[in-house]
Amino acid sequence: MLPSCSAPLWGPGLEHRHPLPHHGLPAFRCGGQRGFLGPDDLPACRHRALDPVRAPRGRDGEKNIFVAGFALFTASSFFCGASPGFLWLILFRALQGIGGAMITATGPALLLVSLPEQVRGRALGYFSAANARGLAAGFGLGGVILHLLSWEWIFYLNVPVGICAVAIAYLVIPGMPVGV
Repeated sequence: MLPSCSAPLWGPGLEHRHPLPHHGLPAFRCGGQRGFLGPDDLPACRHRALDPVRAPRGRDGEKNIFVAGFALFTASSFFCGASPGFLWLILFRALQGIGGAMITATGPALLLVSLPEQVRGRALGYFSAANARGLAAGFGLGGVILHLLSWEWIFYLNVPVGICAVAIAYLVIPGMPVGV
């Protein structure tokens, strides 16, 4: 199903060459054009996809989703560490995943809209490199934390970092007009 749904992203004409049926899927359009989407199309497409979610939030739609995602991730991290049982841990991990998805979905779009065109590629490169380094370091740091402290501290250490991230994001990220 994924190739069928993402076929319009491949370029003009390629969506009809895929063997999976995709009749009845809406045409993927952003900015009035159909076909290959580049990095400059990402903010407009994200805004269209997030219209139902960001409409009640007003002018700062994606910024609010980003900050709310960090807040949800941080609160869920605390509750993961404090969970009284396995089922509660699973529930709070799911909420943590939703918060992480909110951060991941809006982060690159905020970079693209907030920065001048000349530095966007470099900024996305730094963003990707930071994600890769964090992912690579997480396994080792997690092992050290588990060796020195109990498993709950893997979650509790996210709380002060998350609180700082929420405050910094709220104060530093500029508001974006709707429809950019």
